[in-house]
Amino acid sequence: MGHGVIYTEFQKNGDCLQIFHASALWQDKWGYIDCTWQLTGNDVRLAVNKSSTSSAKKGDNIDFNLAKITKKYLILMSGSKKQKWERVPEIPTQFRAKYHELRLKH
Repeated sequence: MGHGVIYTEFQKNGDCLQIFHASALWQDKWGYIDCTWQLTGNDVRLAVNKSSTSSAKKGDNIDFNLAKITKKYLILMSGSKKQKWERVPEIPTQFRAKYHELRLKH
């Protein structure tokens, strides 16, 4: 069974960043997506500017709907998939450091 964590940071100027870590069967994978975001009603669009993964390329869009917002979490819908994102004050230092390391490689 695998485990994954994604941190997403939305800036007021429209920039955003996703940093993720996944582990399964003794393998670790780190990645990031630099993006811009746009909110129209409850619909959010992330436009990929740069990515360390082959699954998200420059020019790709990631769309989802904000189904619920509280002080502690967001409920997001993308098609029939539902995700619960916990809100945190900042991206942990380990994730931020890994992002900078990956940016130097890509």
